[in-house]
Amino acid sequence: MTLLVPRVEEIYPIGSVIESNAPPGDNWMLCNGQVLSQSSYPILYALMDNPHPQLYSHWNFCDDYDSSGDYPYSERVQWNGSAVWVAAVHADGLYQRSTDGITWTIASFPTGGVWYGPAWNGSVFCALKYGAASGATSSDGSSWTGRTLPYSYNWQSIVWDGTNFIGIAANNTQTIKSTDGISWSANGVLSNTGFYYAASDGSGTIVAIDTGNEINYSTDGGVTWTYVQGATGVWNSVEY
Repeated sequence: MTLLVPRVEEIYPIGSVIESNAPPGDNWMLCNGQVLSQSSYPILYALMDNPHPQLYSHWNFCDDYDSSGDYPYSERVQWNGSAVWVAAVHADGLYQRSTDGITWTIASFPTGGVWYGPAWNGSVFCALKYGAASGATSSDGSSWTGRTLPYSYNWQSIVWDGTNFIGIAANNTQTIKSTDGISWSANGVLSNTGFYYAASDGSGTIVAIDTGNEINYSTDGGVTWTYVQGATGVWNSVEY
Protein backbone atom coordinates (compact mmCIF):
# COMPACT_ATOMS: atom_id res chain seq x y z
CA MET A 1 0.00 0.00 0.00
CA THR A 2 1.45 3.35 -1.02
CA LEU A 3 0.85 6.23 1.36
CA LEU A 4 1.04 9.74 0.01
CA VAL A 5 2.51 12.49 2.13
CA PRO A 6 -0.09 15.27 2.35
CA ARG A 7 0.31 18.59 4.14
CA VAL A 8 -0.11 18.51 7.89
CA GLU A 9 -3.44 20.32 7.76
CA GLU A 10 -4.79 17.65 5.40
CA ILE A 11 -4.13 14.63 7.57
CA TYR A 12 -4.76 15.87 11.11
CA PRO A 13 -8.43 16.59 11.86
CA ILE A 14 -9.64 18.47 14.92
CA GLY A 15 -8.65 16.38 17.89
CA SER A 16 -5.19 15.36 16.69
CA VAL A 17 -1.98 15.35 18.68
CA ILE A 18 1.33 15.86 16.92
CA GLU A 19 4.92 16.54 17.92
CA SER A 20 6.29 19.88 16.86
CA ASN A 21 8.70 22.64 17.81
CA ALA A 22 5.99 25.18 17.08
CA PRO A 23 2.24 25.09 16.43
CA PRO A 24 1.56 24.23 12.77
CA GLY A 25 -1.32 26.70 12.55
CA ASP A 26 -3.61 29.08 14.41
CA ASN A 27 -5.99 26.27 15.38
CA TRP A 28 -3.33 24.33 17.29
CA MET A 29 -2.49 24.79 20.96
CA LEU A 30 -0.25 23.18 23.54
CA CYS A 31 -1.62 19.84 24.68
CA ASN A 32 -3.77 20.53 27.75
CA GLY A 33 -2.21 24.00 27.88
CA GLN A 34 1.15 22.65 28.95
CA VAL A 35 4.29 21.03 27.65
CA LEU A 36 4.09 17.25 27.97
CA SER A 37 7.68 16.28 28.61
CA GLN A 38 9.08 12.98 27.45
CA SER A 39 10.05 12.03 31.01
CA SER A 40 6.49 12.57 32.28
CA TYR A 41 4.76 10.70 29.46
CA PRO A 42 7.08 7.87 28.39
CA ILE A 43 4.28 5.69 26.96
CA LEU A 44 2.96 8.51 24.78
CA TYR A 45 6.43 9.31 23.49
CA ALA A 46 7.24 5.63 22.95
CA LEU A 47 4.61 5.61 20.20
CA MET A 48 6.40 8.39 18.36
CA ASP A 49 9.62 7.86 16.48
CA ASN A 50 10.97 11.39 16.25
CA PRO A 51 10.07 13.32 19.43
CA HIS A 52 10.13 17.08 19.48
CA PRO A 53 10.13 19.18 22.65
CA GLN A 54 6.40 19.88 22.63
CA LEU A 55 3.08 18.21 21.83
CA TYR A 56 0.36 20.27 20.20
CA SER A 57 -3.15 18.94 20.29
CA HIS A 58 -6.85 19.25 19.95
CA TRP A 59 -7.54 16.07 21.85
CA ASN A 60 -7.00 12.99 19.72
CA PHE A 61 -3.79 11.05 19.35
CA CYS A 62 -1.80 10.69 16.13
CA ASP A 63 1.69 9.63 15.16
CA ASP A 64 4.04 12.45 14.23
CA TYR A 65 4.30 14.03 10.82
CA ASP A 66 7.77 14.48 9.43
CA SER A 67 9.72 14.35 6.20
CA SER A 68 9.99 10.57 6.26
CA GLY A 69 6.30 10.32 5.46
CA ASP A 70 4.87 8.93 8.69
CA TYR A 71 1.12 8.48 8.66
CA PRO A 72 -1.30 8.90 11.61
CA TYR A 73 -2.29 5.31 12.35
CA SER A 74 -4.16 6.50 15.44
CA GLU A 75 -6.50 8.73 13.52
CA ARG A 76 -9.61 8.52 15.66
CA VAL A 77 -10.47 8.32 19.32
CA GLN A 78 -13.80 7.17 20.72
CA TRP A 79 -15.08 7.97 24.19
CA ASN A 80 -17.41 5.48 25.91
CA GLY A 81 -19.13 8.02 28.16
CA SER A 82 -17.40 6.73 31.29
CA ALA A 83 -14.09 8.58 30.94
CA VAL A 84 -12.49 5.90 28.79
CA TRP A 85 -10.86 6.80 25.49
CA VAL A 86 -9.70 4.18 23.01
CA ALA A 87 -7.55 5.05 20.01
CA ALA A 88 -6.75 2.85 17.04
CA VAL A 89 -5.15 1.98 14.63
CA HIS A 90 -1.58 0.67 14.82
CA ALA A 91 0.11 -1.64 12.33
CA ASP A 92 1.05 -4.17 15.02
CA GLY A 93 -2.47 -4.78 16.32
CA LEU A 94 -1.97 -2.29 19.15
CA TYR A 95 -4.26 0.38 20.50
CA GLN A 96 -4.12 2.97 23.25
CA ARG A 97 -6.47 3.48 26.17
CA SER A 98 -6.84 6.51 28.42
CA THR A 99 -9.14 7.66 31.19
CA ASP A 100 -8.23 11.32 30.84
CA GLY A 101 -7.04 11.84 27.25
CA ILE A 102 -3.52 12.64 28.48
CA THR A 103 -1.96 9.51 29.92
CA TRP A 104 -2.19 6.50 27.60
CA THR A 105 -1.47 2.81 28.01
CA ILE A 106 -0.78 0.37 25.19
CA ALA A 107 -2.58 -2.94 24.76
CA SER A 108 -3.31 -5.42 21.97
CA PHE A 109 -6.30 -6.41 19.89
CA PRO A 110 -6.93 -10.19 19.65
CA THR A 111 -4.59 -10.46 16.64
CA GLY A 112 -1.91 -8.36 14.98
CA GLY A 113 -2.34 -6.27 11.88
CA VAL A 114 -4.11 -2.97 11.23
CA TRP A 115 -7.40 -2.33 13.01
CA TYR A 116 -9.82 0.50 12.30
CA GLY A 117 -12.26 2.17 14.61
CA PRO A 118 -13.36 1.73 17.23
CA ALA A 119 -16.99 2.80 17.40
CA TRP A 120 -19.07 2.96 20.59
CA ASN A 121 -22.79 2.10 20.79
CA GLY A 122 -23.40 2.95 24.43
CA SER A 123 -22.48 -0.53 25.63
CA VAL A 124 -19.49 -1.80 23.69
CA PHE A 125 -16.59 -0.66 21.56
CA CYS A 126 -16.27 -2.38 18.19
CA ALA A 127 -13.27 -2.41 15.83
CA LEU A 128 -12.64 -4.02 12.43
CA LYS A 129 -9.43 -5.51 11.08
CA TYR A 130 -8.13 -4.32 7.73
CA GLY A 131 -7.89 -7.06 5.09
CA ALA A 132 -9.50 -9.77 7.22
CA ALA A 133 -12.85 -11.26 8.21
CA SER A 134 -12.15 -10.21 11.78
CA GLY A 135 -13.67 -7.80 14.27
CA ALA A 136 -13.42 -7.29 18.02
CA THR A 137 -15.65 -6.00 20.81
CA SER A 138 -14.96 -4.66 24.28
CA SER A 139 -17.19 -3.32 27.03
CA ASP A 140 -14.41 -1.40 28.75
CA GLY A 141 -11.82 -0.69 26.07
CA SER A 142 -9.42 -2.96 27.91
CA SER A 143 -10.38 -6.59 27.29
CA TRP A 144 -11.27 -7.48 23.69
CA THR A 145 -13.01 -10.51 22.20
CA GLY A 146 -12.44 -11.51 18.58
CA ARG A 147 -15.46 -11.66 16.26
CA THR A 148 -15.99 -13.10 12.77
CA LEU A 149 -17.12 -10.96 9.84
CA PRO A 150 -18.90 -12.29 6.74
CA TYR A 151 -16.24 -10.95 4.34
CA SER A 152 -12.48 -10.46 4.28
CA TYR A 153 -12.23 -6.94 2.87
CA ASN A 154 -10.09 -3.90 3.58
CA TRP A 155 -12.29 -2.60 6.40
CA GLN A 156 -11.47 1.04 6.91
CA SER A 157 -14.35 2.61 8.80
CA ILE A 158 -16.96 1.64 11.36
CA VAL A 159 -19.76 3.79 12.77
CA TRP A 160 -22.74 3.35 15.07
CA ASP A 161 -25.90 4.66 13.38
CA GLY A 162 -28.19 4.35 16.39
CA THR A 163 -29.30 0.81 15.54
CA ASN A 164 -26.33 -0.97 13.98
CA PHE A 165 -22.61 -0.87 13.69
CA ILE A 166 -21.91 -0.23 10.00
CA GLY A 167 -18.64 -1.40 8.44
CA ILE A 168 -17.23 0.10 5.23
CA ALA A 169 -14.32 -1.32 3.23
CA ALA A 170 -12.06 0.64 0.88
CA ASN A 171 -11.79 -2.13 -1.72
CA ASN A 172 -15.39 -3.34 -1.95
CA THR A 173 -18.82 -1.77 -2.28
CA GLN A 174 -20.48 -4.20 0.14
CA THR A 175 -21.20 -2.80 3.61
CA ILE A 176 -21.96 -4.87 6.69
CA LYS A 177 -24.03 -4.33 9.82
CA SER A 178 -24.37 -5.67 13.35
CA THR A 179 -26.53 -4.69 16.31
CA ASP A 180 -23.97 -5.91 18.85
CA GLY A 181 -20.62 -6.23 17.05
CA ILE A 182 -20.86 -10.02 17.38
CA SER A 183 -23.21 -11.22 14.64
CA TRP A 184 -22.67 -9.55 11.26
CA SER A 185 -24.59 -9.62 7.98
CA ALA A 186 -24.52 -7.94 4.59
CA ASN A 187 -26.07 -4.48 4.43
CA GLY A 188 -26.36 -2.08 1.51
CA VAL A 189 -24.00 -1.55 -1.42
CA LEU A 190 -22.03 1.65 -2.07
CA SER A 191 -22.01 3.27 -5.49
CA ASN A 192 -18.33 2.45 -6.02
CA THR A 193 -15.18 1.51 -4.11
CA GLY A 194 -12.63 3.78 -2.50
CA PHE A 195 -14.53 5.12 0.52
CA TYR A 196 -12.35 5.41 3.61
CA TYR A 197 -14.08 7.58 6.20
CA ALA A 198 -17.62 7.57 7.56
CA ALA A 199 -19.72 9.27 10.20
CA SER A 200 -23.30 8.99 11.42
CA ASP A 201 -25.77 11.23 13.21
CA GLY A 202 -26.86 8.29 15.37
CA SER A 203 -30.32 8.31 13.81
CA GLY A 204 -29.81 6.22 10.69
CA THR A 205 -28.06 8.75 8.47
CA ILE A 206 -24.52 7.84 7.41
CA VAL A 207 -22.04 9.76 5.25
CA ALA A 208 -19.01 8.09 3.67
CA ILE A 209 -16.27 9.97 1.83
CA ASP A 210 -13.23 9.10 -0.24
CA THR A 211 -10.07 11.22 -0.16
CA GLY A 212 -11.36 13.36 -3.01
CA ASN A 213 -14.80 14.80 -3.64
CA GLU A 214 -16.90 11.63 -3.88
CA ILE A 215 -19.56 11.10 -1.22
CA ASN A 216 -22.13 8.40 -0.50
CA TYR A 217 -24.90 8.98 1.99
CA SER A 218 -27.66 6.83 3.41
CA THR A 219 -30.72 7.84 5.43
CA ASP A 220 -31.93 4.29 6.17
CA GLY A 221 -29.03 2.80 8.08
CA GLY A 222 -26.91 1.95 5.08
CA VAL A 223 -29.51 -0.10 3.21
CA THR A 224 -29.55 2.27 0.24
CA TRP A 225 -26.78 4.67 -0.72
CA THR A 226 -26.85 7.80 -2.87
CA TYR A 227 -23.85 9.24 -4.68
CA VAL A 228 -23.08 12.97 -4.64
CA GLN A 229 -20.02 15.08 -5.33
CA GLY A 230 -18.60 17.37 -2.69
CA ALA A 231 -16.18 20.25 -2.95
CA THR A 232 -12.88 19.57 -4.67
CA GLY A 233 -10.10 18.84 -2.23
CA VAL A 234 -8.20 16.17 -0.32
CA TRP A 235 -10.58 15.19 2.51
CA ASN A 236 -9.51 12.81 5.25
CA SER A 237 -12.15 13.05 7.95
CA VAL A 238 -15.90 13.44 8.37
CA GLU A 239 -17.75 13.87 11.67
CA TYR A 240 -21.24 14.70 12.87
